[in-house]
Amino acid sequence: MNLYSTTSNDIMNFLKEFSTAIKENNLQKIGEHYSIKWNEITKKNYKSTNWPHPVVVEANLSTDVQFNGLFFYLYRERYYNHLFNRFCVFDSKNGLQFSLKDHAESYQNFINLFNLIIKIWA
Repeated sequence: MNLYSTTSNDIMNFLKEFSTAIKENNLQKIGEHYSIKWNEITKKNYKSTNWPHPVVVEANLSTDVQFNGLFFYLYRERYYNHLFNRFCVFDSKNGLQFSLKDHAESYQNFINLFNLIIKIWA
């Protein structure tokens, strides 16, 4: 699956800007993208659907090797947060909206993010 065929230019630009803010260590822009812009795009484009799966984003968005871990961990954290907060565990029409695997991947991502933060600031 190609990220460019499944998302708009606005979302691609957002992801690139978010990644650049991390690369440049611009805490104000990181916070702005992580909280404010993410929520704006979610309301506009992802009220009833998921953001692109992290694997799709990783496969299609190239970033600086040193900072891609942090960007992708933060992206996954927001992705899973959206998944768990926006969708019911069980919808009588559609069944399960996410799986135990999603929970396990989210938990592992949190551990990886925490370990990366310790590594960066240790």
